[in-house]
Amino acid sequence: MNIYLVKRREGSCGWEEYEAFVCVAENEEEARKFCPQKEAAWNDELGIFVLADSVFEAQEWPVTIQELKVTYLGQAQEGRESGIVLSSFYG
Repeated sequence: MNIYLVKRREGSCGWEEYEAFVCVAENEEEARKFCPQKEAAWNDELGIFVLADSVFEAQEWPVTIQELKVTYLGQAQEGRESGIVLSSFYG
């Protein structure tokens, strides 16, 4: 497992939105599909982040994974599960 910093494009973060997060993931592709907005998740079929159990787009995070910059930070501690470790929210 690896540690990644996932950020929005420079200047694309508004008030009351997430700017970035640090996560543990197998690879960059998996890291892009995490969403700091807890009730939202990546939908492979639609190709966007959606709110759980609905088709409404997540509002506090970019809609598509192409808008995200992912930076490798290092290796995670052995046995660490994948997921978001820390997030940054403007609000």
